Parts: sequence; C-alpha cells; structure tokens
Amino acid sequence: MLRKIYASTDYGVHSLIKVVATLRRKEFDVVGVNMNCFDEERADICITLREKEKLNAEYAKYQLEKIIDIQNITIDGGEN
Repeated sequence: MLRKIYASTDYGVHSLIKVVATLRRKEFDVVGVNMNCFDEERADICITLREKEKLNAEYAKYQLEKIIDIQNITIDGGEN
C-alpha cells in the first residue's frame, strides 16, 4: 500500500537531503519525493512510501521526528 507523509521545514533543500538520506539508510521503499518552496527558506515536503510489514508510515514518521528542522509531520491515508 502506498502512503504519503507530509512535513514542513525552514531549511529547504538541506532538509530534503536529510529526509531522503534517513529513509534510505533505514531501508524504506520511497516511491516519490516532492518539495514545494514558498520562499528562500520555507518548504513543504511530500514523501510517498510503499509500506512493508515493519517499515510502515508510522515508523517513518517516528524517524523523521528525530530530524530537528522537520515540523508538522502528518500521514495521509493509503492507496493500493
């Protein structure tokens, strides 16, 4: 099942790199990443994950909460 995780940041591309590196290191199946910049610093990130048994969206959210410059992390419903 595909799930989307939304987050916001104040550090733009630097935070995007941290997010992708963290999820890759934890072996999540990242299907897509999208970032919308609102100004030079503030941006929203959307990550699409293919869930596995233990590598689900809730665990990914937990991992992202450890990154200091990521805020407002929410999980969208699933798609098959």
